[in-house]
Order: sequence, then structure tokens, then C-alpha cells
Amino acid sequence: MNSPHPLPEEIFRRLLDESSAVLGAPHDAGVTFPDDDLHREIFLPLLPALLGDEAIRSHWHAQAATGFVARITRHLQDGDAAPRWQAGDFEIHVTASYIAGPDAKALADTLLSEDSLRDMAAALMNQILDAVWSKLATPAAEAEAGTAEIAPIAVVEIEEEAVVMPAVEAAVEIAPVPKLPVAEPQLEIAAAWKSAPHFAWLPLHAAMLAQRLKWKAIRGSRENPISGSRTSHGGLGARDWRAGYPLAGWTAQP
Repeated sequence: MNSPHPLPEEIFRRLLDESSAVLGAPHDAGVTFPDDDLHREIFLPLLPALLGDEAIRSHWHAQAATGFVARITRHLQDGDAAPRWQAGDFEIHVTASYIAGPDAKALADTLLSEDSLRDMAAALMNQILDAVWSKLATPAAEAEAGTAEIAPIAVVEIEEEAVVMPAVEAAVEIAPVPKLPVAEPQLEIAAAWKSAPHFAWLPLHAAMLAQRLKWKAIRGSRENPISGSRTSHGGLGARDWRAGYPLAGWTAQP
């Protein structure tokens, strides 16, 4: 879970970055540095390299109990006064300056050997601190920023529209399909047979057989329990085709 306020290490990192920017353009921050040889030739050219060097920063972070980071922590947690640079902060051990960059190493070695230069460095950094501290995320500043950035959530009332259901059409009554009377094909064929000329008996006979086969397929057939044959009449034996012929015994006249 993220902390609601920046950590002291984060504030210290931002302080070093802001201080380096002011050293590069003091007039933009409204800061005027002393105009002497020490500031022009030593502090202003070399101090940005010291503040930005990772080895020097690691040395400052390692001073957990007495360094600048510890002062920021007491300011945030215990309500102490805003932290200030001290001369001892610039008494950088040789183990840190040995692996630092060339410009940072040159200034660190010089400050380690000259107490008066450490006092001047602390005074210069406190002058910069007065210009940039208000930009850093202190608890009060962060609370104000958070209050300004978080806008109240607007509650939009959505008017509910009446839902009109479409009228349900009345069910359409489907009339049952009328059952058509089934005409006896034999009667129709018999009537046609009686009115047909004598030479037309062959086509009518063929039509009669086709119709009988058709109706037999529709109505099904039953087993003849005696003969084992299948017949549409279920009789006791195979019937001659003329048994169902309406004009049985009639012969065509020559």
C-alpha cells in the first residue's frame, strides 16, 4: 500500500535535483549568490556535480541517524522545524569520494580538508533551500494539492422513462384443416369403365392396378396367419385380382 505522503528519501532526492537546477540558473529562481572567487571558481561549477553524483548521494542516505534525511523524517513525523544543511553534511568520507566522478571527487576532497569551506557550502545550500523548499511535497502542501486536485463527483439523476410495452396482437386462430372425403377409387374407375369404349379397357385396367397399389401402401398390410402371404384384405388366402374388380366376369366385346 502506498504511503499517503512522500517518503523522506523521495523528498531528499527532489531537493538535490531542485538545488542543482537553481545552481545552473539562479536568476530564474530569484536567487543571487555571493560574487567572489570561491563561489565563481569552486562552488558554482563543481557543486552540481557533487549533488548529482550517485556515490555522494549514497553516502548521504547512509547517514540514517544524523544526516539530512533524518532531519526530514523528524520534520514529517515529529513536527520538528524544517531541515537545514549543516557543515558536517559536507564532510564526505574518502570511501565515497574515491568512487565519485572527477568533479564531485575534487570538491569532496577539498571540503574534507577545509572546515571553512564546509561552512560556506552549508550556507550556500541553505540559501537554495529557502527558494525550493516550498516546492517539495510536505504533508501540508500535499494535503492542499490533494484537496485542489480531487473534484467532487457530480451526481447525475437519470430520469426513468416509462417503458411502453407493444400491444400483444390477438392470437390468430388457425382453422383446422378439413378432412376431405376419400372417394373410393374403385367406384370412379368402374364408372369410367362403363362409359369408356371397349378398346380403352387396357389403360383403365392399368390405372386401377396402380390405384390399388397406392392405397395398399397407405393403409398398410396385415399378415395372413394361414398362408403367410401379405394381402390388403387379410383373407384366408391369396385372392384373385378380379375379386376386387368391379366388373369381374365382363369381357371386352370383339
